[in-house]
Amino acid sequence: MREVARRRIGFAWPLVGLALVGCEKQKVDPDPGRTNLQVIFQAYNLFQTDKLRGPNDVEELRPIVRYMRLTRDTPDRDAVLISPRDGEPYVIVYGVASATASAKGAKAPPESTVLAYEQKGIDGNRYALMLSGKVETLSNDQFARATFAKGHKPAGRP
Repeated sequence: MREVARRRIGFAWPLVGLALVGCEKQKVDPDPGRTNLQVIFQAYNLFQTDKLRGPNDVEELRPIVRYMRLTRDTPDRDAVLISPRDGEPYVIVYGVASATASAKGAKAPPESTVLAYEQKGIDGNRYALMLSGKVETLSNDQFARATFAKGHKPAGRP
């Protein structure tokens, strides 16, 4: 019995090594602007899971973002709330109905709806976080036509 177990373990080690090599190749430095919005999405979802509603403001979201950043080598855990591309805080639409809330009768917006975005972006483009969790690059024209959660209207847009 021990011999069979030893053979299985001996066979598994090369596979573990290959998996680690594969993971090593995937460690590409991601775009911090996109990564920040993904962290915001994860924090928003964690809040919704716990409270069964979206956060009302940045003060409700900030503790979760800070907790999530504890495992990273980041001196300023609030930096995730600021776009590294334009230096401005992300605009986050708060109080959006979650999938859980929609199951209880509240209407959830479509997944192509913008949940958060860069205030200015760069070179006529800005990152936008959709309710699906996908981060998209929107041109100024696309941004002007986008649908925002809770009927949010960006500054300077009619």
